[in-house]
Amino acid sequence: MITRKSKYKQYERWLRVHAEHIFRRKHRKNHRKTKPSFDMTYGCPRKFRRHTYFAGIELKQKYREKQNRRIRLLKRLLPSSLHYLVFTKQSPFYINELRANAYKSHGRVHIPESFSMIHNEHATIDAFKQILSGLLLEDELELILDYQNCSEVDLSVQMLLDVILLDYMQFRRKSGSQCKKEGFTLPILSGQNIEDTSIQKMLFSVGSPRNLGIKQLSFPDVIPFSLKVHNKKGSITDVMRIGDKEFTTTDMVDYINECLARVNKRLMPDRIDDLCTVIGEILINAEEHSTTNFWFAMGYFQEHVEGNLHNGVFRLVIMNFGHTIYEKFKDPECPNKEYVEKMQGLSYSYTKRKWFSPGKFEEESLWTLYALQEGITTVPVERSRKRGNGSIRFIESFFKIKGNEQPDKLSEMVLCSGNARILFDGTYSIQTKINKENERFKVMTFNESGDIAEKPDNKYVKNAGFYFPGTFISAKILLSDDDIEQINNY
Repeated sequence: MITRKSKYKQYERWLRVHAEHIFRRKHRKNHRKTKPSFDMTYGCPRKFRRHTYFAGIELKQKYREKQNRRIRLLKRLLPSSLHYLVFTKQSPFYINELRANAYKSHGRVHIPESFSMIHNEHATIDAFKQILSGLLLEDELELILDYQNCSEVDLSVQMLLDVILLDYMQFRRKSGSQCKKEGFTLPILSGQNIEDTSIQKMLFSVGSPRNLGIKQLSFPDVIPFSLKVHNKKGSITDVMRIGDKEFTTTDMVDYINECLARVNKRLMPDRIDDLCTVIGEILINAEEHSTTNFWFAMGYFQEHVEGNLHNGVFRLVIMNFGHTIYEKFKDPECPNKEYVEKMQGLSYSYTKRKWFSPGKFEEESLWTLYALQEGITTVPVERSRKRGNGSIRFIESFFKIKGNEQPDKLSEMVLCSGNARILFDGTYSIQTKINKENERFKVMTFNESGDIAEKPDNKYVKNAGFYFPGTFISAKILLSDDDIEQINNY
């Protein structure tokens, strides 16, 4: 009597003999349209096909069960920032999407030529999806980040990558034994083909090798402001939290002064106080909007001397994960109902005039722009009167540091929140208005009229091709010797 077990044994013996022939066999012309490119039952004797079919189903079920166990483990043990990125449904890195679309890295991720969420968002997001798939869903022994084709790395992207890798390494250290017990492989990380000099300087001064404790290098023309991670839960009292923000603010202002000194610039004492206040308010906003209780800051300055030309590029990024600016105002529990009603009325006006364009300019971008205007905030009115609004003053301060009134091709500041993107390059400036109470206030409307009720330039206020699960401000400013007088006098 032939049992199912003996049948399987016969099939296994047959498969060992004919496996190479099956895998390498080319299909006949009349089969190309009807047969799949790879099928375990194709070329298999008829008496074994049924068993092969059910064996394939069984393997798929085991794979799904293993992946489900893996995801449950990740959901339970991943650190908060990485957990938020991969388990938020709106996130482009949502783990179910990574799993469904099979973003296979195969142990190597090719970093795109322009690694930037601002100038090359689709290729950059795809690279991040492969990285996260390789780290969390695959069973590779090693994950290599290949920079062979890369010639530009944006600081905001570098910060996002470092936050992901830091959380992953923490997860790997604490949960490695449990993952091994479950049969999961957590790959080690490495980078290859980092040949571009500017990328080398960024990576080894403020990037992943430094932040992960792998390798740190100093360069005479680079001033790094290494990754700062603030955890509001890590501070036991409100006094400690305030102290942490003040310490970070002072460090940041000292860093800016050090960068300016390289090109013979300086900030006047009253401007230093103003910049401290502005940065402090930005950090408060980052903390209030953060769902994960974390916010991050990173800076990078590189000096350039060519003949008589002496300049440098200053970069600073502040980032948090959590509810976006738009989501905060859309929340039914938002305390500032007055501003929400004004935004709703503005949306109605834009809809009536057919100014919204799906995927290009939507309500989210409009409300994010409105939130930048002086005095607009999601905190209660009594608190907002004491604090004011730091966003527009932050923008104003950094373009004063730049000094030139005319926009250059390099300097820019980008605010990214959810699907909204707002670009500042000096083309449009901040305007001062007077309200009905004869009070002065500042607006940034990205139109000639200076009226928020008029449509902004969609080159500067728009919807992007992906959702960022939080908010970041990224500044890149060209500093040169010819700005000395403007800086000293503002």
